[in-house]
Amino acid sequence: MYSKGSQPNLKVPKTSILKIISYWPPFLVSGIRVQKYLAEEKRLEVAMSLRFWNWNHERSHFGGSLYSMTDPFYALLIRENLKENVRVWVKSAQIRFRRPGRGVVHSVFELKDEQLEKIQKDLASNHKSEPEFHIEVIDSHGKIVAEVSQIVHVSFK
Repeated sequence: MYSKGSQPNLKVPKTSILKIISYWPPFLVSGIRVQKYLAEEKRLEVAMSLRFWNWNHERSHFGGSLYSMTDPFYALLIRENLKENVRVWVKSAQIRFRRPGRGVVHSVFELKDEQLEKIQKDLASNHKSEPEFHIEVIDSHGKIVAEVSQIVHVSFK
């Protein structure tokens, strides 16, 4: 048991989080799936199918689900690849819808070595880093459905 206002201390191995996140209830219900996770390349691919419970009044993907499929992944990739004891969270985000999304949509998340090195350098000099990431949600025809910008806050615990 844990005290009021605190959180349980769940010891989940870091490498398993990205592998099991597809079974997290909000993702499971929305049909969001990690299709491919390449740990060495710091890259993952996420997809979401259109279902009657995640479509809007126009029978296209609900905007909240489109954002949800992009929300945690850069923060999780950063946490996965930093050895330090850090706090990582999405500080701000903006989504721009370009066209209705129908069928399967997908996004690719790739943390480049240069981005990780910059985060580590910022942590060493400023004790925090706030990199910005840009994500595209693409439909099965290769058309951009939405563009997401995120600022991820990284600091020492």
